[in-house]
Amino acid sequence: MLAALAKRDGRPVVAFDLFGDLDLRRSASRVVKRGGLTALVDVAVAEAPGAVVYGASFENHPALVARLAERHVLLGNPPGTLRAVRDPVQLGAALGGLPYPRTTVTAPSSGRWLRKSLRGGGGIDVRAWRGGALPVGTFLQERIDGVACSAAAVGDGTNAVVLGLTEQLVGQRAFGVRGHRWCGNLIPPRMPSGELLDQARATCSRLAAAFALRGLFGVDFMWDGERAWTVEVNPRPTASLEAIEAASGVGVFDAHLRGCAGE
Repeated sequence: MLAALAKRDGRPVVAFDLFGDLDLRRSASRVVKRGGLTALVDVAVAEAPGAVVYGASFENHPALVARLAERHVLLGNPPGTLRAVRDPVQLGAALGGLPYPRTTVTAPSSGRWLRKSLRGGGGIDVRAWRGGALPVGTFLQERIDGVACSAAAVGDGTNAVVLGLTEQLVGQRAFGVRGHRWCGNLIPPRMPSGELLDQARATCSRLAAAFALRGLFGVDFMWDGERAWTVEVNPRPTASLEAIEAASGVGVFDAHLRGCAGE
């Protein structure tokens, strides 16, 4: 998706990828079959210096992002920002009075909680907590009932603009997943979204200022009908962007470049 959006914006693209899907191969990709993200970075840093945009999962690997930044101009958030915004304690402190579920790394005595991984993504490692010791690298977040939504935004380091809202498809067995697994986005959300948009704008602007977010980023919410509860921040381009560009006509890759430049 990122390669397609960049090419649509008239940018020459070399994509480094672990899967080699046919549509990406048409975007001049370099496919790395073994070694995971580390091998992917090894290949990327062997290229002549240029500009690099990273996608999903790299927010959980700031050391690899640091390696990319040593060789290339980083069009995205630096490692220090990733560490800070992905820390649930720092995230809660930055949100202040904005809705944020109770979050803890110690076993509570009551309530409904979800166990999450500090390096999670896409709902893969999210499950209901039924007591017991917490594994290393996990935390608990209070379960909020509502509709899973997301905001795609672009920051300039001090403020942010929301480009679009989507409803998230979660645990849809028709798409081969269950539980809390993400499997797609719908735009527009299937509920009145005026108040949700206002709250999303306030949250995204607060986070951009607190963490100096630049370029495209996403915020996942649970909407309970009155409040948008922030549950996660993805400080890089998100999966909903192609749908948002198609629905709104906003050039999201150009917005990313402008945001990274501080516009």
